[in-house]
Amino acid sequence: MAEYDNLQLQSNYQTNHKHKHNNNVSSIGRRSDDNVKMMALKCQRPTTIMSHHQLVNKCYTTICNDNNHNKFYRLPIRKFNFSCYNKSFMLALLLVLGLFFEMTSCEGFQLEGTENSYAQFRKWYSGLNGSLELEFKTEQPNGLVLYTDDGGTYDFFELKLVEGALRLRYNLGGGAQIITVGRDLHDGHWHKVQVLRNDEHTTLTVDGVSQSKASRGKEFQFGKFATNSDIFVGGMPTWYNAKLAMLALPSVIFEPRFRGSVRNLVYTDQPGVLPRRQEMRQPRDAKCGDSVCDQADMMPEKKVTRGLRNNVTDACERHDPCQHGGICISTDSGPLCECRNLEYEGTYCERDKAPSEATFRGTEFLSYDLGQTGGEPIVSAQDAISLYFRTRQPNGLLFFTGHGTDYLNLAIRDGGVSLTMGLANGKQEMHIKPARVRFDDHQWHKVTVHRRIQEISSITSFCRLVVVVDEVYTDHSHIAGKFTILSSSKVYVGGSVNPRALLGARVHNNFVGCLRKVEFSADTLRLNLIDLARTGSKLIQVVGRVEYNCPSGDPQDPVTFTTRDSHLVLPPWEVSKQGVISFKFRTNEPNGMIILATGTKPPRSDFFAVELLNGHIYVHIDLGSGASKVRASRRRVDDGVWHELILRRSGREGKVGVDGQYNDFKTPGDSTQLELDSPLYIGGIGPSYANVNVPPALWTGTLRQGYVGCLRDLVLSGKPVDIAAYARQQDTAAVKPSCHVQTVQCTPNPCHNGGVCSEGWNRPLCDCSATLYTGPTCGRESATLAFNGSQHLTIWTNGFANQGVRTQTEELVLRFKTSRPTGLLLLTSADTNSPDRLEIALVAGRVRANVRLGDREKNLLAGQGVLNDNNWHTVRFSRRASNLRLQVDGAIPVRGMLSETILGRHSTLEVRSLHLGGLFHAEEEIQMTATMPNFVGQLQGFVYNGHRYIDVVKSLGPELNAIPQTTFKLTARFVNVPPGSPYKVATFKSKHSYVGLAMLKAFDSVSIDFRFKTLEPNGILFFNGGKKNDFICIELVNGHIHYIFDMGDGMVTMRDKSKVHMNDNRWHSVSIRRPGPKTHSLIVDDSLETMVTSSNSMHLKLDGILYIGGVFKDMYAVLPVGIATRSGFEGCLASLDLGDLSPSLIDDAVVQSTLVINGCEGPTKCSQNACANHGTCVQQWNAYACECDMTSYTGPTCYDESVSYEFGAVVGLIQLSISTWKSARH
Repeated sequence: MAEYDNLQLQSNYQTNHKHKHNNNVSSIGRRSDDNVKMMALKCQRPTTIMSHHQLVNKCYTTICNDNNHNKFYRLPIRKFNFSCYNKSFMLALLLVLGLFFEMTSCEGFQLEGTENSYAQFRKWYSGLNGSLELEFKTEQPNGLVLYTDDGGTYDFFELKLVEGALRLRYNLGGGAQIITVGRDLHDGHWHKVQVLRNDEHTTLTVDGVSQSKASRGKEFQFGKFATNSDIFVGGMPTWYNAKLAMLALPSVIFEPRFRGSVRNLVYTDQPGVLPRRQEMRQPRDAKCGDSVCDQADMMPEKKVTRGLRNNVTDACERHDPCQHGGICISTDSGPLCECRNLEYEGTYCERDKAPSEATFRGTEFLSYDLGQTGGEPIVSAQDAISLYFRTRQPNGLLFFTGHGTDYLNLAIRDGGVSLTMGLANGKQEMHIKPARVRFDDHQWHKVTVHRRIQEISSITSFCRLVVVVDEVYTDHSHIAGKFTILSSSKVYVGGSVNPRALLGARVHNNFVGCLRKVEFSADTLRLNLIDLARTGSKLIQVVGRVEYNCPSGDPQDPVTFTTRDSHLVLPPWEVSKQGVISFKFRTNEPNGMIILATGTKPPRSDFFAVELLNGHIYVHIDLGSGASKVRASRRRVDDGVWHELILRRSGREGKVGVDGQYNDFKTPGDSTQLELDSPLYIGGIGPSYANVNVPPALWTGTLRQGYVGCLRDLVLSGKPVDIAAYARQQDTAAVKPSCHVQTVQCTPNPCHNGGVCSEGWNRPLCDCSATLYTGPTCGRESATLAFNGSQHLTIWTNGFANQGVRTQTEELVLRFKTSRPTGLLLLTSADTNSPDRLEIALVAGRVRANVRLGDREKNLLAGQGVLNDNNWHTVRFSRRASNLRLQVDGAIPVRGMLSETILGRHSTLEVRSLHLGGLFHAEEEIQMTATMPNFVGQLQGFVYNGHRYIDVVKSLGPELNAIPQTTFKLTARFVNVPPGSPYKVATFKSKHSYVGLAMLKAFDSVSIDFRFKTLEPNGILFFNGGKKNDFICIELVNGHIHYIFDMGDGMVTMRDKSKVHMNDNRWHSVSIRRPGPKTHSLIVDDSLETMVTSSNSMHLKLDGILYIGGVFKDMYAVLPVGIATRSGFEGCLASLDLGDLSPSLIDDAVVQSTLVINGCEGPTKCSQNACANHGTCVQQWNAYACECDMTSYTGPTCYDESVSYEFGAVVGLIQLSISTWKSARH
């Protein structure tokens, strides 16, 4: 047997031999039922003579690789008793093994990178001149390669991959040093690493490239060999989580684990011994410091628990069970799922993960201080803080990290996000607080802070700082100085013992509210601090009783109704025999419908309502046998402070009070049950086309005056209602889930053209009724109708369930201009059996209002002098039951009463149709007999009970039957009114510029008006994304306006049909409306396009901000495919009206741009001498270009001579070869 014992095995085999036998390697690697798989490998090391026993022992657990096919093979070589076989058999066996050695190379061991993956080796005796070598291969850019320390005191060596570079961090007692070598080392190829010590000098070499550093101090021994830890490769044992004090660098336990292969780990493992290849320690032999490791954690029976691959079969190729983006990892025990999406957990990432969140009440906080345990700080070239917060408090500490005099302090201050940073001698401060946006609105907000060190010279570096809130609001800055690294030895989350004592403090309060997913990352390290605290990590100190959850909903969360049409729809309120309702409200507007619920089962007419009327709270209740109206407040409550309403009812009796002052009431009739089966409307009843049964006694409902203000603490029959949750599910743009008081709105006066401003709830209210203009700030020209005496506008209102409209109050405004002293302005008519009517007419140059209810009639006459002077005059009329009021222009109103005894249903006016300018029969196109002649002149600004009928008709175009319950007939003609001067003008100086406004209010209806001027044919003007597939976009395509939207069931595109291109450097007007649930209109200058869709979706569910002038560059690639433009708008925008708002593109922008400026800066114009040598000047917006095609010159101004060829007497030829490509047929 000796001749076999001395068999020499060479490792430097020829590469072409390996390639030659690749196919054989693959076949040998396959398991066969007929053959016993005998596989061996040749270890890559210097030429060595080994016995067969040594060969088997050295390579028994090694995994080898077929480099060409990237396949791994397990080599379970059995320990044969060679003495049992004859020499012929042994010779044959070794020949087979030798053939295999020529085909494969030793690949070391493979680490899966899972949460338990690591390999453990004997201690490193580094001495003063020790070395450590290894080779690794991976495709992952980050991961812990190797770690060892002195048992938890000071000294350590940490070797890890950071973004594809290898970083050595070490400490020999004089302070940590960092060496970084290499780049893109995660390329799937082998890389050789050497760590070499030479007294105070330490060198890191990767693939022959070296970097060195010198340690400070006088002693350079690496710890004490007796107490030093073992070497850990690829990760750390999990038992260290409970024994962080045993680590000199505690943060190493949180480093991402290495995923790849390691081989040829060579170092000295005891004094007086040369470096040698190291074998993996078995769990029973492992040493942790100077003690035996926790065997329960090591699980000695199965090495697979340490994430080491033995089986070469790829389980993930056969079946990938991972869900929700989980990454499949093949292990010996089958596929393992790594849940990259942190929202999911479980064996296959199939289960929603409990959110990492905690509630703080001002006395609780989380922290760590590595300095107290003697541990080294966390250091990095870049770090990031990411967290979500929700609070009602305007001030509070969110996060602090620092080391020595360096710090980063993140807080919420005055409702904005504040950040201060100190680094070396430089300091920086930011405060993100966008216009009209607050972050103390008890909604979730995300904050991300990113710092990155960039070395610009040997003595100077930049630290670039970026702060992003809600992925929209951004600020950035930098600090220059003498620093090379970011350090963190202490962290506070949610507060500290004394927050005002922290460096950079701008707030003195701890945080009160909820925090979620508080993550601190430094290079490869990533700490989820709340998760660590919740799971009892020894790193985190928890102060106070922290609750690791946040309430999903809170009835105390307020909402703000921002417009007359904004509202919420709740399920029916079951309150048959008795019930209790309470809520708190806050507003400064005197009128608004707060709550409405009705019964829809005839013949009963049950309803319950609460309204704010003339500054007082009124409660309406009808049990089906008669209505009762109770004033609940004893003093005005439109004072901008919180008030509370409570109502209790049992049968017919009840009491209602505001702020603790109660009034008793009793409903008429015999009924004792309140049967409500309609939805419960909160804040209003929705857009003008909404088909809702509004009781005549509910005056604010009739006048379409929705409640504008704050509401909270709604309780129905003892059950709290989270109205903020309904707001988040429904109209999130118009119903804000917060309540804040903004500054005075009417100073300076926002109303244009003589409009009169009054203070609303966080909004200016502009009265445009005495002007030629309309819109939220009286900036847009009013639509005007011309009547010649035979023309009219008729509106048929069918009302709820085609029962017509019955009202106890009316309010109208109408402007007229005429030279005739007599003419019918407005007349209402009812059924043929009803004499009810309201007539407004011009009589002998004065305005007369005639009201008739049943057998009662009253005339009012107003207007001084002659009103038929061909000037514009304004008529205002209102009725409240029997009280009448008529006013012309600014004169003193004329008042009157129909009767002293009219009450309840006897004061109800029935209306089936309204006739404007003339009276015509509904069926036959003939004029009806009337004592009052038709009107001759112009009418505009007509508003009847909140309906702007002239504007609606203009937006409908020919689709006059497109609105449910309302039909129009128009024979009068619209007058082309020249546009006024543009207002709130802004210039977009580049196609890369854009601004962001608050989300567009377009849940039920759309109203967008603007003007633009440009020379560019293409560009995105407006874009607002939404939930799922919903979005809205306005773009300029080849000089024409495209309006694209998707309400969830398919994209719709509308285009203007104008004969001219809009990129002509002239102002053009655009109006977009949704006058009906399925009707959409686009008006560009005088071009009108309407579309009636078949969509079943009634709501446009937008989300995020409204981008104007373009979107950020990364967003163009993901815009819906129906949007043609992939660049921004370059030119001027002005006169922007968005529903009830007229925002400034500069002052009201929540995302601002320095390339968007006030005013309209015209284009840089072509001049006569702009282009030399007869070049043609082509006008662009902020520049011009010279076309030199028809000249012999080139260059930006046709000044440079082109390359030319001169043909003389000798024959010359220029030959151009053109390749012809033939398309292949498949």
